[in-house]
Amino acid sequence: MFTVRLDKSEGDVIGVNCSLGPENMLQCIERMARVSGVKVVGGCCGTTPAHIKAMRAAIKALQPPPR
Repeated sequence: MFTVRLDKSEGDVIGVNCSLGPENMLQCIERMARVSGVKVVGGCCGTTPAHIKAMRAAIKALQPPPR
């Protein structure tokens, strides 16, 4: 599984490219979260600081599922 190999790669950040589209990106993030967690959520081309702030506010209230 690619997520296991990525988890062992010693990389500081593993990203998902926006060209996949939001549905495929979510699937990748869900698969990655099963192995290495998701600790950073960012934006893509054209994302503004206001958008990142709004995402942070929405995500802050969420609780991660147990691993």
